[in-house]
Amino acid sequence: MTLQPRNLYSEVLDGLRRMIESGEIREGERIPTERVLAERFGVSRTCVREALGALKLSGVIQGRPGAGTYLAKASPGGIDRSDLLLVEEGSPFEILESRKIIEPAIASLAARKATTADIARLAEAMENLRVSVEDAQSLTEADRQFHMCMAEATHNRILIRTLGQILDLMQRIYYPAVGIVGPHDGYYDTHNEVFRNVQERNSRGAERAMRAHLMAVELDLESLSGF
Repeated sequence: MTLQPRNLYSEVLDGLRRMIESGEIREGERIPTERVLAERFGVSRTCVREALGALKLSGVIQGRPGAGTYLAKASPGGIDRSDLLLVEEGSPFEILESRKIIEPAIASLAARKATTADIARLAEAMENLRVSVEDAQSLTEADRQFHMCMAEATHNRILIRTLGQILDLMQRIYYPAVGIVGPHDGYYDTHNEVFRNVQERNSRGAERAMRAHLMAVELDLESLSGF
């Protein structure tokens, strides 16, 4: 998915929030079509699709097969406005895009600079992933451990800090909206392919494996968003 400029994405979210808060769209009512929203806000349908996808992942709206998209029926207290604010902080798609830029380079550098102790920590993280696949919370923690161990194996403080900040956003935005994508047949294997290449000091292979892993996550995210 190609992301839209941040100001356009925010403009669509602001517009949808106003429509919800003003009562123009009430809980349980159908959301206007992508075409109608694109014309109303003066943006592309792709931009509208990204905003709607993020709102669907956060539970603010929900799709009904063959019937369109509707504002979710919430608890008696109404729609949780914090969901809208959370989406505005950054969409799951933006988080994943940033990871696709930085993490293949991290894996490549880790393959060149990892120490024996780093490899041991990555092996421990892989074992934690293996034994955690049936528990979402444990899997989330093990996933973060693996990716942070990979960054730490670069011995580059800027990369470690940057990835840590991205993963913090994952905790606040991505996981609450999406959950962790898994477990499925390839989830452990794609991580293990990255680890194997780092262990073998294959920097290009590690970079390719990390990119393939994140592309698989992206496909799962697009499938979950339904847009």
